Amino acid sequence: MNDLSPLVSDFIRRVQEEVFPWIIDATLPFYAVQNDKIVRDRSGVFLRIGDDYFILTAAHDLKAIVENNIYLYVGWSEEEAVPVPIHDSVFQTSEEELWDIAIIKLSSESAKSIASSSRPISLSQIASKWTSDDGFFLVSGYPQEWLAVLPDRIESSPLNYLCRPYRGDELPTHSFQFDPAIHFRLEFQQRAYSSRTNGESHLPATDGIKGISGCGVWWISGYTPDALKSWNPSAVQLMGIEHRYWQKEGAIAGTKIEYMLKYLADGFPSVVPAMKLIYP
Repeated sequence: MNDLSPLVSDFIRRVQEEVFPWIIDATLPFYAVQNDKIVRDRSGVFLRIGDDYFILTAAHDLKAIVENNIYLYVGWSEEEAVPVPIHDSVFQTSEEELWDIAIIKLSSESAKSIASSSRPISLSQIASKWTSDDGFFLVSGYPQEWLAVLPDRIESSPLNYLCRPYRGDELPTHSFQFDPAIHFRLEFQQRAYSSRTNGESHLPATDGIKGISGCGVWWISGYTPDALKSWNPSAVQLMGIEHRYWQKEGAIAGTKIEYMLKYLADGFPSVVPAMKLIYP
């Protein structure tokens, strides 16, 4: 941060102090067992609507995991001192090539256990649509490289990356069907913020970054001096779900939030009345 202006440095400090803690509380790490080892699978955003609890995340590989009866675990149960199994949840997954989003409706038992150590967001903290292609955005997820499995506990540290829109060369898409109406792209260089050290850290490489897929992308602030001076943390909102990463190009991509909201309303009609109160 030494090369940043005092205004931007002060803004970043405030984001770290006033925004990071509650976004981390609402960001859940997923775990799976592969080859007798606990590994990070993905990340997701914990959401409460009335008495219902959901996780918003990415779709890729999730359907296959469920169909092959591979158990997934999420977050942490304070009572049991273990991650929470979610095999009794309802899984809704989109196709992977375009939207690549998923919604998990938790059972009441799983939701209660997860809520013992995490705090869900509400609909009021979710934007109705992607409203800006400029400004500061926050990406918050749990990479595989920052997972430590100890004899008596699991330590999974979050990565919080404050970034701006990607303005570089065209990205290789392979099977991913990029559509600017549906997707966003943000810069994602290997210089990041680590909550473990409360300072700058080097972003893990591609294999190590696995685990952040499905994490939330949050709009933080406009980029102009006036926007930074008048910034209020209450303006922070969830704007999308991340699901693609290009290490060489230093970029990520994901799906804009309006498509997740549509998927939520279509898949779980019981929440539509609550959504209409927030998004009339």
